[in-house]
Amino acid sequence: MLKVGIDGCQNQVNVHTAHKLKMSTNLPAKKQEGDKPAEKMMFWTDRHDVILCREILMHNPFQYKKRSIQRGQVWNDIAERLVAVDEVRFKSDLDRRGVRDRYNLLANKLRRKLKDERKASGIETDMSEVEVALEDLIEREDESDKKHKENQDQNVKRKEDRQQAEDIRTKSLERLGKFGNEKGKTATFRPKLRRRGQLEEMQ
Repeated sequence: MLKVGIDGCQNQVNVHTAHKLKMSTNLPAKKQEGDKPAEKMMFWTDRHDVILCREILMHNPFQYKKRSIQRGQVWNDIAERLVAVDEVRFKSDLDRRGVRDRYNLLANKLRRKLKDERKASGIETDMSEVEVALEDLIEREDESDKKHKENQDQNVKRKEDRQQAEDIRTKSLERLGKFGNEKGKTATFRPKLRRRGQLEEMQ
């Protein structure tokens, strides 16, 4: 009887211990000190896009050359200003690439829409605030890219002209040097002849 009682107590202890272990595995992990709370995912809305377009219009990154350090810095400034907006929430790690990619997405979408409308009827349809702003930005971007490309082409043309002029000058000097060497080789010394009257006087 004593042995059965002891075995029964041991079984109850084992069941109780297993139950506690099972409960402990279901407990959420404790947060470590310094852990940042997970940031909620951001979804772009019309209001986000309006604010984005306003900032781009205000700072105008297209005044600088494409892929230049100056244009990249303007995109970076726009991203920082958007993060600080209180009206709507922009994700805290929004950077210039995220801002530029969002603009390119909206701009390309509007480009396709306007192209399709011109093909269909040529009649303009009503445009939203975002689309009106984007149309202005697209014109600025295209005009800026065209201007910088023309400047680049002019620089290339001037460089080619300078190189061509230098080549012509070099060839001319080479021809002059060659002609001078040939003339020196063929020249012979001829003594100066005196007239007969001069010889008589000397005598």
